[in-house]
Amino acid sequence: MDLPPDWKSALSAAVADAAGHGGKATARENLHLTVFFIGEAEQRVVPDLIRELAASLSPLAPFRLSFSRLHPQADRMIWAAFTDSPAWRRLCGAVRLAAAPFAAKPEPREQTAHVTLARFKHGGARLMSLCPFTPPGRSLAVTAVDLMRSELAARGPVYSREHRFELTGEHAA
Repeated sequence: MDLPPDWKSALSAAVADAAGHGGKATARENLHLTVFFIGEAEQRVVPDLIRELAASLSPLAPFRLSFSRLHPQADRMIWAAFTDSPAWRRLCGAVRLAAAPFAAKPEPREQTAHVTLARFKHGGARLMSLCPFTPPGRSLAVTAVDLMRSELAARGPVYSREHRFELTGEHAA
């Protein structure tokens, strides 16, 4: 899921000093919430995947995801963590149901609501998680899910949107 520009700016600023702590910040344009990771998939299956995701997501209504904290993950990454909720679990379940048959290696567990802000080769995430951070709001509006393609380039991953699914259903969060 893409993030609004104000969230991307605030999150990028929070880890702007990652290199000073032995890490590498995620490029601002690459900040996102992953709902389900498919892995390698052939382009020929994308229309079928889009059809399955559209059917699975159509009953879901928009909802809000509450920001929790900056969180070190195994001292190798720093996450912007969001509070788990029934609406988030419902969204993840709908995406998993539709996308798992297309995944190279389906994820064994449900996705934790987070944005990976920086990676560290030799620790440092705990220090970075103490950085002052003021989110642009207490929660993030979840109104759409994007099917993204990731291609690894010399400068890192490059993401492009394959399809956007607006959440317009009536299944209340």
